Amino acid sequence: MRGRIIGRDVYGGAIFVAIGLVILVQGRSFGIGTLAQVGSGLFPVVLGVVLIGLGALIALGGIVSSEIESESVPPMQWKGFAAIVSGVVAFIAIGGLFGLAPAAFSCVFISALGDHTATVKSAAILATVMTLFALCFFSYFLNVQFPVFQLPTSWGSP
Repeated sequence: MRGRIIGRDVYGGAIFVAIGLVILVQGRSFGIGTLAQVGSGLFPVVLGVVLIGLGALIALGGIVSSEIESESVPPMQWKGFAAIVSGVVAFIAIGGLFGLAPAAFSCVFISALGDHTATVKSAAILATVMTLFALCFFSYFLNVQFPVFQLPTSWGSP
């Protein structure tokens, strides 16, 4: 009798469930509030429940799936990983100095270059479109208090 191989979908679903449980427990400590007076813990609690549900569906799909053959895991994509991490770091650094528009553009542009099929032109077009979307959505619709453009207050003055 052959043992059953647990696929990566089961492991991935279990990770989603675990992360969802942690978020759910932590979110409840902030207070959910009511629908009229939403508390700061409502969004994390809802996010935790959604993650638990998605994780359970993914894990169940991995268990039920008949494709339990040995799955070859592709090698790690180090270029893409480095590009995405660099894009997030650039967003943090540039956002604090120059504002949302330059930060969003640099984040998407750098992250897009992690794709092995991307060109500088396609990354620039994607970054421009996503920056326009971010400006419309976050600045105008959600009214997030993050300056669109700004100059640093001091350029190394003592």
